[in-house]
Formats: sequence, structure tokens, C-alpha cells
Amino acid sequence: PAIKHAVTNIPVISPPPAVALPDFASYVDVKEKKSAFFEYLLPLVRFSNRLVRVDRERFKRVQSDPINLKSPEAKKISRRLNSRYRIVLERFPDLSFLEELDKRIGQIPESLALAQAAKESGWGTSRFSKQANNLFGQWCFTEGCGIIPARRSKGMTHEIQKFASVGDAIEAYVHNLNTHRAYSSMREKRHSLLKQGKSPSGSGLAITLTEYSERGAIYGQEVASLIRYNKLEKYD
Repeated sequence: PAIKHAVTNIPVISPPPAVALPDFASYVDVKEKKSAFFEYLLPLVRFSNRLVRVDRERFKRVQSDPINLKSPEAKKISRRLNSRYRIVLERFPDLSFLEELDKRIGQIPESLALAQAAKESGWGTSRFSKQANNLFGQWCFTEGCGIIPARRSKGMTHEIQKFASVGDAIEAYVHNLNTHRAYSSMREKRHSLLKQGKSPSGSGLAITLTEYSERGAIYGQEVASLIRYNKLEKYD
């Protein structure tokens, strides 16, 4: 059931039931494995996007009346969003703050999330997906925060982040794309398309993720190809 947020009175949707990552390696039929993988992840991805929509509703309250940006309610909402979306400004809040938030508070196409999860986790069969619920290859840098990669280069200190659930990993992935400087081009393209009244496609945004992998532009093309081959944009 939906509950109301105490400060903004905006509905917050309850998450889907927590279900452990299935044993996708046990599937013999490839089509069945893919279908099961997408059916398992899709509700979790959509829930993460619903959380973004809640933030979007909060943002619209401030955006609709920028003259009153310094009212107590606007300040409370703005500071919460600023903390979550990691915007660094000389003055807070101001109109440039609203412009940057407008680019960051956005949904990730379901097709893009599904394709990257499949690619990064070997369709849910990788060591990190099974031991750390990490389907997107997210790194962390605090000792003990995750699993040390077997082939970590000398001098590197990163670990593969461990999550309490797959849902937590998906929320972190969405937040990463919406906040990290490496994905600013993705946010710019999404924002531009939305301003034109167009729906951003997963394959269209995939090609902007040149810094997600050491493979650069080739990585984005591979993700876009995976989306098209598996007809994933029907989920968007």
C-alpha cells in the first residue's frame, strides 16, 4: 500500500517483496533463463524508478515557484534533494541548483538497467552477483565494504561492493547514473530529449556510457545491441 511522506505529503510506494537472487545457472534453456532473469529484475527496477518519481514530485513543488525558493518548505525539500543528488554550488539554493536537479532527478529506462545487469553479472551467474547481490559491478573503496576482485591490479584498493539485497544494488545503480560526474553526458541527453517531448530510449542512452567500462564506446554499443537483440525497450 502507499503511505504519505510526513514532510511533503507525497505518496511513497511500498517495495516489492524481497526475494533472493534465483539460481540462474541452473537453467538449461537459454530463453527460459533470460525470461526468468528479466521477470525477476523488472519489478525491482520499476520500484527504483518510482522512488525517483517521488523525488521528482518533491522537486516540482520547488521548481513551480522559484521566487519562493527560500521559503521554509522549499528549503527543507531543496536541502534533502541536494544531499541525495550531490550538487555542489557556491550559493544554495539558486536557479542553477534547480537546473542541475532537473537533469539529475530522472528515471533510468528499464531496458538499460536490465541490459547492464545481464551484461555485468553474466545473467545473474557471476561470483559478485551471487555473493554480494551486485549485478552492476559497482565498486567501493572502504576496506571490508565488499569482495576483493581476484584479478585486482597492484596498487588498486577498490572492492566489489556488497549489498544486502538485489533491490539495494539496483537503487545504488540508478543513483550512480543520476549523480556521478562520469555519466553527465547521459543526463544531458536524457534531459534534452525530455525537453523535446521525447521518451529517452535505453539503447540511445547506452551509447553515452563511455566511462562505465574500460572498453569505452564499445561497451555502450554492446549494451545497446543487447537491448535491441532481446527487444527490451518494450519494458520502458
